[in-house]
Amino acid sequence: MAGTCILVDKMVTPEEFAGKPKPVVLPSLPQEIYEANRFGDGRDWYTIEGASPVVRGEKCFMLYSANAFENIYYFVGTAVAEIKENLSEMVWKKYPNDYTWLPLLKKNEVVEGTGHNTVAKAPNLFEDWIVYHGRDIEEGLHRGEEQRNMRIDPLLCFGDRLFCPGPSYTERPAPGKGFYSGREIEASENVFFAEAAEFYRMEIWCSAGNSHAGAKYMLYPDYADENHYIGLKMHSGTGKISAVCRSGGIAMDIAEMSLPEGYDFSVPHLIQVERRKNDFKVTLDEDRRLKFRAETAWKNGKIGAGGCFTQVTIHSAAAAQGAELRGRDLFLLSEFYDCSGAEVKDGTLRGRGDILHLAEKGGGKAGMQSFQWQVRSAKHRADLYCGEEKLCSLTAAGDTLTFYCCREENSGNESENDVESAGKSGCLYILTDGKVEDKGSMDMTEVSGITVLSGNIGISGGICGKKERALRLETAGLALREYTQI
Repeated sequence: MAGTCILVDKMVTPEEFAGKPKPVVLPSLPQEIYEANRFGDGRDWYTIEGASPVVRGEKCFMLYSANAFENIYYFVGTAVAEIKENLSEMVWKKYPNDYTWLPLLKKNEVVEGTGHNTVAKAPNLFEDWIVYHGRDIEEGLHRGEEQRNMRIDPLLCFGDRLFCPGPSYTERPAPGKGFYSGREIEASENVFFAEAAEFYRMEIWCSAGNSHAGAKYMLYPDYADENHYIGLKMHSGTGKISAVCRSGGIAMDIAEMSLPEGYDFSVPHLIQVERRKNDFKVTLDEDRRLKFRAETAWKNGKIGAGGCFTQVTIHSAAAAQGAELRGRDLFLLSEFYDCSGAEVKDGTLRGRGDILHLAEKGGGKAGMQSFQWQVRSAKHRADLYCGEEKLCSLTAAGDTLTFYCCREENSGNESENDVESAGKSGCLYILTDGKVEDKGSMDMTEVSGITVLSGNIGISGGICGKKERALRLETAGLALREYTQI
């Protein structure tokens, strides 16, 4: 056996490895062979390349490409590991195992040469999209001629596996947008971008100049007025980032984090803020994290930034509404669902006697939700409803069950005879790695082991009527581990 593989090693400097590599992805499948008997001595050449990591919860997925884009078997595979503080201690396993070929992306009847990917966040800062190259089969292969073109498809997570419904070759909805996006904003004084939602993510790339007092500026995750706000104070003099709560004109530092040694305010840095009601998480340059709780949070607040005798440049800023809840944060599911009788225990949401009733608040808006469940009983079940109409019944194929509910609204050009109000009709999709015990009146198909249920909503003759679009879930023998709403 000969060829390439993916290893992990510590970097002692930007140009030097520690010299103690550990394997991440090694050759094991015939589909990974780039050229059989390449040297005429019986050794096959395997090509494994293009490492691209994705972190979801406590798991890290490693996406890789194998074979060669000129060959029909060129594909994107995955390996998965439990996250540990030391990368070299993580144990990687190919999905589903070393000797079963179940790629994330491979050729179909229209596209081939799919691979060498990366993963990017959508503008809504929640969705993952895989970016890769492919080649149109109808063009034929012309060696030595560049035929690869860039493509994107959504990337979903089902427990220990990732799923991509590609390679696509017809129109599909674009990546989701946030509620704010801006570039090159000068903020020597307070500048406000948008209203602050109670659940949102924000990313800001910013830099600051020096004044007689050094560099000092504020970012505002929630600003009502000069006497009521939550701010993040960046200060070169203290070498810290401090969370400040001002209420009734009185300010108090409620949390702080040291900046890295040699932190340079004059170059752009990435500051990410995630808000869940009164809980905030701040991440600096995708490395250092500060968590705090602000007991006083104001409705109708704003997000923004401002310098304190310092010229601040916001090179780019984006903000998007959504929530990702797991562990103790599942307590906040009551903001989205009526969860009467439920409790958070051992990091999961459960009902009395493992019977759980969830009724969506707000009438059911367009967007995506995902639910990941832990099986607690052999006699388990998840029944999904749209209003009073049953959509489907699901059970798990293993010890977990995951399903996504995606609602897409039509453009709003429908007749009033068919739709109660323009823009309220659309489609509902349910994607699951479980078994469908009852699909009701929904259409059903399967893509790479994931079942897709679909149907119209909000129209006469659809799977739910004109008035009721809210989801309702009734589960037995299941405990909710993770919930996401976008």
